Amino acid sequence: MKRSKRFAPIRRIASTRENQAAKRWSEARKIEAETRERLQSLEHYLHEYREGYHRARAQGLAARQMIEYQRFIAKLEAAIHEQRKSVARCEDDSRRQQTQWEQRYRGRGALDKLAGRIEAEERQIEEKSAQRAMDDRPWRGGRGR
Repeated sequence: MKRSKRFAPIRRIASTRENQAAKRWSEARKIEAETRERLQSLEHYLHEYREGYHRARAQGLAARQMIEYQRFIAKLEAAIHEQRKSVARCEDDSRRQQTQWEQRYRGRGALDKLAGRIEAEERQIEEKSAQRAMDDRPWRGGRGR
């Protein structure tokens, strides 16, 4: 069996692993984007809630209502803080997945390059063999008569 044929399963495995790494990276980027969107929603909601608080305060709020607004704002700020941590974790995961994909991509590329060299060597050997066979054939022409 030719080396190139024996090498084919290794190339398929490398290609499969690269595709799997690309899918994991894609999923990590999707989760990161969703996590960022949730953060932006929370920040937007906090901004709107603060504006409402300031308008209500300008119109005169009871002390109890003021405390409730402030407690809710504190809860929103805590949720935003936790969401920022989640975004950071997602960014880290996305970078890790990207690095893994890049490694798999480079590895598959190296295997493809090696396979190309092996196939070129095999073609060269076959061509030389065919040329030798042609050179070794006795001439069947007018000379032998």
